[in-house]
Amino acid sequence: MQSGVLLLEDACLPASEQLERILSQPDMTDIQIKGCKVDGESFRTICRVVKDRKVRGLTLARCNAADDVAEELAAFLTGRGGEGEEEEEKSTVLQLGLDGNEGISDRGATALATCLTHNSSLTELSLWGTGLGDAGATALASALASNHTLKQLWLGECDGVTDAGAAAFRESLATNTSLQQLGLVCTQVSDTVQNELEELVQSQRGHVAP
Repeated sequence: MQSGVLLLEDACLPASEQLERILSQPDMTDIQIKGCKVDGESFRTICRVVKDRKVRGLTLARCNAADDVAEELAAFLTGRGGEGEEEEEKSTVLQLGLDGNEGISDRGATALATCLTHNSSLTELSLWGTGLGDAGATALASALASNHTLKQLWLGECDGVTDAGAAAFRESLATNTSLQQLGLVCTQVSDTVQNELEELVQSQRGHVAP
């Protein structure tokens, strides 16, 4: 295991045992859970561990996560408690990966986009292979107009994203100077639009202070 990284992949262990492993790693800075179904109780415990240990990277890939998980993560990343809960300290998470969760649709992506307008710590967000479409992509693009910390946004293999959704990034990238990588490969976005957006991202890199 890489130092500071806890990886649980395609595990058949009960959720309680998985979480016990997480809690037993005092120097852990990165949680990666892949191919393990994460239920509500497990998810809430993971968030508690992330907060208590000040985890900087969180991956929940192919975990059967849906929009409700994305919405709870968005609230967590902005320090908002759930219904009836007090506002919490903002998260220290820098990288969030939700790859392969096809149940995350435009609704979940929009919640995460709203989070980006308030969150000032997240530098990488990956929604690769999720179920978001043009509405979700448009919401994320709009968030970039006010977010100045996100450096990498991955939307590859999101089949519902077309040129219409990708076009929203033109306006936001005209003023956003923090984004360094935008992944739209294996979507319905044309090569022409992908190349145009890549040129915009590269041109803005030159405006980023060293």
